[in-house]
Amino acid sequence: APEGATVGFIQGAGEISQTVTGLNPGKAYTIQYLENERGQAGAIARPGVIVDGSPIVAAHDAVRTGAFRRVVSQPFTATGTTAQLSLANNAGGTGDNTALFDNVQITRAVPLIADGGFENPVQPGTSGFDAFEQAHGVGNGTLAGSAWTFSGQAGISRNTSAFQSNSGVQAPEGQQIGIFQAAGSSVTQTITGFEPFAEYNLLFEAAARQAGGGNDLEIILDQGLASERTIFDIDEIINTAFEDYASDSFIALKDSYTLTVQTTLNGGALTGDRTTFVDDLRFNFLAEPVPEPASIGLWTLLACLAGGGYWWRKRR
Repeated sequence: APEGATVGFIQGAGEISQTVTGLNPGKAYTIQYLENERGQAGAIARPGVIVDGSPIVAAHDAVRTGAFRRVVSQPFTATGTTAQLSLANNAGGTGDNTALFDNVQITRAVPLIADGGFENPVQPGTSGFDAFEQAHGVGNGTLAGSAWTFSGQAGISRNTSAFQSNSGVQAPEGQQIGIFQAAGSSVTQTITGFEPFAEYNLLFEAAARQAGGGNDLEIILDQGLASERTIFDIDEIINTAFEDYASDSFIALKDSYTLTVQTTLNGGALTGDRTTFVDDLRFNFLAEPVPEPASIGLWTLLACLAGGGYWWRKRR
């Protein structure tokens, strides 16, 4: 169990449900949870999530992986103070197709990072160079079809690759991770779904490939634009075991941002073959929009400041 000592399971087709209370009508919410499959020979579960009869996580094939995978649902808007939440297994056919669920949470809606765990595309090999690929062409894996745009020596590594089998580091979520080797390595994607004037931060896990120190790590919103904002900057990732990290909090001033994760060898201060591993990137909702729409004058002021590239924020 990734959280606590037990998990919920559905063996074959079925549902687990409960009535969720305390919702604010008209507000958007998401469901987050961790999923896996029991792993009997040939088994394929088809987990999904339903709220008030409508699917918010489509049924999808799931087979056993070394670590549970994180799932973040599509947003849904509360129509009342309660809702019926169902976790489902839509497995068909015969056999032991058992879906496992853990750490189910409901939060105010968060912007969705496509493949924040770098699980797609699946690296085709079982070992060595066949189980990773980097943007500059090293590795015999693949980056084709990824939601991320890769540059430099950034890429995707599977647990069995030379990057990880030589270091003993395993993915904390799923079975693949993002790799950032040397300077000039980055991944980028455009993220939509921010609620203007709501407060967020970014949660993720990171580790160093090498004992004694890895690369640095920077996370930037709207890089190269007037609204550019660095929300995380660490000189060096030290620990070879994955650790939890949280970015600075920030107040969104629009509904869409580009997200860039990059390494620079700390601006050249670090030397050698250094690699930082990153996994399980996801945004976290911290606070309702401030100010409320009644304060029209302050909304206008903040919008003007946003146009000038100024960020209004507070630290946790």
